[in-house]
Amino acid sequence: MAQEEKELLLKDVCSRLPYGVMCQVDDGAALRPMSSMTDEERQEYGLVLCDELSTNQYDWLNAHHFDYKGLIGMATITEDYCSFEVAKLLEEKGFDIPVWTRYEENNDEVIFGDKYNWNNSPMGQISAPTHQMARKWLRKAHNINIDIVPIWNQNRFEYQVFIVTPENAKYCYIDDKLYLVYEKAVEAALKYSLENLI
Repeated sequence: MAQEEKELLLKDVCSRLPYGVMCQVDDGAALRPMSSMTDEERQEYGLVLCDELSTNQYDWLNAHHFDYKGLIGMATITEDYCSFEVAKLLEEKGFDIPVWTRYEENNDEVIFGDKYNWNNSPMGQISAPTHQMARKWLRKAHNINIDIVPIWNQNRFEYQVFIVTPENAKYCYIDDKLYLVYEKAVEAALKYSLENLI
């Protein structure tokens, strides 16, 4: 993406969302993810936070172009599809809902096409449903409910996987692992459910 396009996108995102984010593109600065904060910036930001009378934390973050509201991610929101591995497990377990996307045999690139049940096709293609569609199918067809719970841990969200079935009738998690990425937690829950609960 060219610098001019980045600046236009930044202006557009900042103007649409009422978060008080100041957009300054004249110096070529763009929003930076919070994870890119250097050790020196972390120390400086810590001093701003320690001042109990200070309401400057957002001013400081804006001045340093940090994306504390997650705007960068909102500008690039896409559908999340099941991985090839999970799609194969869904096929084995009887997923038969027509979808617009598929995988070719032994290829993990999602291909868009006609709405069709690609599973068990003679060409070796398999359906590539979205995470949401796979979760809904598990809930409707097998009474398996997947819940991804955010946990605030060390100044960032991490995600815990919980799975509820009529047999356990309460929340149970699949492991003690916390996932840094929501979609990775969904993938782990889908994989666990398909391998162990059906």
